[in-house]
Amino acid sequence: MAKIPTFTAEGSITQLEGTTSNVRMGLNQNLASALAPITKTVVQQKVKENALQNQAEALKLENDFITDMQSVTQTINTNEKYATNKDAANIYLKEQSDALIKKYRALATNGNVQEKFSNSALAEVQKTIFKTDTIISRNILTNLTNEYLKQKELVIINGMTNDIDRLTLQTSLQKLTIDTYSSQVSPPELKKMLNAIPVEIQLYDGLKDVQQTPRKTYFLLKDPKYLPDLSYEQRLKLEEKIAQLSSDRVLAEKAAAKAKKDG
Repeated sequence: MAKIPTFTAEGSITQLEGTTSNVRMGLNQNLASALAPITKTVVQQKVKENALQNQAEALKLENDFITDMQSVTQTINTNEKYATNKDAANIYLKEQSDALIKKYRALATNGNVQEKFSNSALAEVQKTIFKTDTIISRNILTNLTNEYLKQKELVIINGMTNDIDRLTLQTSLQKLTIDTYSSQVSPPELKKMLNAIPVEIQLYDGLKDVQQTPRKTYFLLKDPKYLPDLSYEQRLKLEEKIAQLSSDRVLAEKAAAKAKKDG
């Protein structure tokens, strides 16, 4: 019977185990190395998306906040209580902006959005305060000028109709002008305004004479001693008023005569 050949293994079982173990570790390391870039990309993409999501949410809150703040500004500009009073306007603006910031912060889904929104909202409030103060400053000056002109007209009318007021008319107008504008305009500008007062008074005198005695006033205007502070252009305008007044009277007389004849 033929003998079956036998073979003797070289090396120990331990050596074989070590060889097998080394192969397995190499495979794991290769797999981890292959997956690492993918994992890193996924993580980075997630971080990027979270940042974009937070920014979009913060912008949405800010846009709604700005819209509400525009209504607050509109109230300040149109409400007489605030339109010419910076202290009252700023108190109202602070109350409203604080309430709106609290409202929209509560709507944020996380702290990052809250922080982004708060920073933007506070910056918007600062800009609103600056714009509001600028508008109110203009309103104050406009209101001051309007009230000054109203009182000046009243003082002049009283001076034209009352002999006692007429004696102090120029002094009253000078005081009114100084009290109103001494802290608002430069000394040269204030002096210019004061120098114009005699001219204004004489112009009113001329208009009064035009209404009462137009023909006489027409010839008086040729005399430089009559209303001496009026300019040549101002005298021409008074003469034009006399001509217009005369024309209107002629037309009125013709219309009356025609009506009488037809009647």
